[in-house]
Amino acid sequence: MGFAGGKEREKYLSNGSNSLDNFSLDTALTIPPSTPQAEGSAGEAAADGSGAMVERTSSQQNQEQLKQAKDEMQEQLDRQKDEYAERLKNDEEGSMEIAAMREEKLKMEANLAEMKAEMERQLMEQKKGFEEQLARASENDARRRLVRPGFKPTRSMLVGNGMTEADVWLAKQVVDHWRRVRYVAMAATILREAKVLKEAQVLSQQLDKEVVFQFTVVDVGHTLGSSYDLALNGISAEESDDQSLIEANKPCIGVRVVDFARNVVHLWSIEKLRARLKAMRQLAAYADRPEYMQHFRAANPFSDDPLPSFTRVGDADIPLAAVFECRVQDFTLDVYSPYTHSVVGIVRLSLEPSSAEAPKETLKFNVVMHELVGFAEREGSEVHAQLFIPGISEEGGVTTTSLVSDFDDAPVRFESVHSMSLPMSAPQDASLRVSVFARVTAMHLDMLLSWDDMRDASSSSVAGARDLPKTSRFGSRLPESEFLMEERHDVFVRVQLLEIGEDGDYAPVEVIQSSTLDQGAYQLHQGLQRRLAISLNHNSGDVLPWTDVTALSAGSVQLVDENGKVQDTDSGQKDVALPLVSPPVIRSNADGTEHVRMTAQWDSSAHGSLLLDRPALAENKRVKLTLRWQVASHRVQLPMHFQFDIAVQTRPRTWFRQNSRLAQLWYNQRVVHSTAGTFAIILKPMAAKRAGDLWKMDTTQEYISGEEVLQNWSARGLSLVRDFLEFKKRVHRIGELEAAKGVLSLGTLAPPSKASNTESESLDERQKSLVQKMLELWRTAPSAGEIQLLRSANGSPEPSKPLADGATPEQPPLAAVVEHHDKTPSILKAGWLLSPDPAGTRWIRRYVELRRPFLHLYSSDGDEINTVNLTNSRIDAEPQVAKLLQRENVRLEVWAVYATNKAWLFACRNEKERGEWIWAVDRAYVSEGSSVGPTEFHADDEW
Repeated sequence: MGFAGGKEREKYLSNGSNSLDNFSLDTALTIPPSTPQAEGSAGEAAADGSGAMVERTSSQQNQEQLKQAKDEMQEQLDRQKDEYAERLKNDEEGSMEIAAMREEKLKMEANLAEMKAEMERQLMEQKKGFEEQLARASENDARRRLVRPGFKPTRSMLVGNGMTEADVWLAKQVVDHWRRVRYVAMAATILREAKVLKEAQVLSQQLDKEVVFQFTVVDVGHTLGSSYDLALNGISAEESDDQSLIEANKPCIGVRVVDFARNVVHLWSIEKLRARLKAMRQLAAYADRPEYMQHFRAANPFSDDPLPSFTRVGDADIPLAAVFECRVQDFTLDVYSPYTHSVVGIVRLSLEPSSAEAPKETLKFNVVMHELVGFAEREGSEVHAQLFIPGISEEGGVTTTSLVSDFDDAPVRFESVHSMSLPMSAPQDASLRVSVFARVTAMHLDMLLSWDDMRDASSSSVAGARDLPKTSRFGSRLPESEFLMEERHDVFVRVQLLEIGEDGDYAPVEVIQSSTLDQGAYQLHQGLQRRLAISLNHNSGDVLPWTDVTALSAGSVQLVDENGKVQDTDSGQKDVALPLVSPPVIRSNADGTEHVRMTAQWDSSAHGSLLLDRPALAENKRVKLTLRWQVASHRVQLPMHFQFDIAVQTRPRTWFRQNSRLAQLWYNQRVVHSTAGTFAIILKPMAAKRAGDLWKMDTTQEYISGEEVLQNWSARGLSLVRDFLEFKKRVHRIGELEAAKGVLSLGTLAPPSKASNTESESLDERQKSLVQKMLELWRTAPSAGEIQLLRSANGSPEPSKPLADGATPEQPPLAAVVEHHDKTPSILKAGWLLSPDPAGTRWIRRYVELRRPFLHLYSSDGDEINTVNLTNSRIDAEPQVAKLLQRENVRLEVWAVYATNKAWLFACRNEKERGEWIWAVDRAYVSEGSSVGPTEFHADDEW
């Protein structure tokens, strides 16, 4: 049985060995062995033959199951093998694509490098070509400059002569910087306009207007008034009548108007003061004669209408560096008065970033206004702060706190948050302006005047000033050529409108005047061709030679009533240029007079105005328009601008005036054929180019009639400019400190390192020079202009040295101011006189009116033909030249007027009439000396 069992196992093992290729050893070991009973007894195995058959059958079944499992596992392995093979294939294809892309990238980079090299080569060739062209152009320009020594290169030529665009930009920045340094121009304005300011203050005190005028410095943002004035009174800077102050380059000199009647301070420009001064003179001249005042407007020239209610108390500037860095920063800043530059309070506020949405180009931030300390309510109430960014948000980015009152001596608490925006393109040194406004009291106004008295402590009276010892000048006596005095030249203007007639000739249009002061209205016929003829006469001769008359135009069409009040206007209409029929004719006469005549075509339909196109609807309405032209002279730097107002009435073409003497007497009308006016050309030195020339413009010591009433008042001098310069430096330093505080507050400073033994170490020469250079850079010294400002106003520089070749130095150009003189309402004397014709061969009968300070000459037809200025004139009752003009059997009493530039001869029928005329002129002299009224017509205050 043991043998049989071993045989059985060998059979199974042999079967297993046959399948070793396909099965593992574990599979063979899993074959069930024979039972122990079979091993122990062979008889039982033989006896039980059917059991063996059953076992063989089960082993076959197991074999089939194993084969089936093998097949399934083989199929699974095949599928996995196929999947892995497919994945490997895909990976190989992807790596090939990446390699292809890398190769393509390398090729593109190589192509770009080749193109770049080619373009650089072409650019270098073009650059060489342009440099050769510029070199040739530079040589040509050099040759031309040798021919023309006065040649001045333009910007494009500078670029071509070695200066790049960057150099030109840098030069422009430097020029703009020096243009903003305006202290010399400001000082020149103070010295030049001191006489005007003094005269205005004299008139204010004589008329008891309770208005005090004084110079002040107007900086950026000072023209922006309180928002509450805009809301309550409708006052805004855009609608202001003082555009000269708004458009002037800042900083500039303005006029501070302190109105004690309404407890307010506001600003005027120098141009506005000059315009108001004319009305002040008229008001002073005829204040005691109300019958003449009806011819003038009743507006108060010492005040504005409407007048602001709030006064600017002080300003504080906050640097906006924290806004750009998006961090929170607290500020405690001094509030400085714009008029005294002294501290009036302390403002506390905070800047913090805003979480509100804003465009990419804008930074939003919040300003938290806390309080204002140091300003008492006895100086002003209804205090409010106005926030804006000067030069950036002055138009629409202004925000204002609420009005605060009843705070007594306690801090003014605002406790408000204001959202503001700042463009990203704003400069890094941009600042936030906090302007404090209040309804001030008389106490605050008195403090302003006390500061002026303290800063410019002048003599208490004119006599006291004369008793002061004269200060010595810096050098010897200067020649007369060094002095630049003000010159005055009178120009007589006569205007005629001509209409074409049936014969083709142009005839003068009739002018109907309702009074002696009325310029009258031209009676135009609808639909006719017209021409405009202007005649200019002056007696200055070669002193003021004219070279050309240009830019003749007409515009400013307005509908006015008989009193001159505007009823309607054509807004937005531009001036219409009037083409000249022929070039202007300038004729110089032997007696020193010059005559200019020009004739131009005028098409009234070119204005596009219904006021000119339609006939007049009412007799008391007329259309006013302004004629403008320019006169050039080599003595002035810029052309002289003239403007003259005329009035017209459009009639139907078939209209004609009834020639009835009774109608003229009944309606008090006078018919003439021209309108005339007198202008004064004032030649002044141009603004000083250097501080050494300021003394030439000083008018502070010139006498004004009636200045004895000023007592302790005096115009601010150069100390105003010096105070402003010191104030700007102080504000600049404070701004730098505040910006540095914000930077240093971002983190603590690193702890100082341990001090080394520096005593044993000495600095070498290079280190010493570096330290010395740093110390010199940190030192600040005043400029030459500031040094000149620190000198006394009476000190004059040394005279200019003569030229090397002995040539006469060229006279500096002058600035011309053209003023129109209105007729004085009162007539001192009127009548007929005889005057010689221009050739001096015969006497012509003229009608003469004496209106201070002019003698008005009229033709026999009633047209004004000339004026004689009696300012600084002299009367001769028996001139020697009269003997040459006597006729046989005719007795003429001749007398002469020796004016500034010309002598005038007049003749009367008898001695009594001559005495009356001379006595009338003498009375004009006496009235002139006792009244400030005639200063309306001149500025010398004497005849």
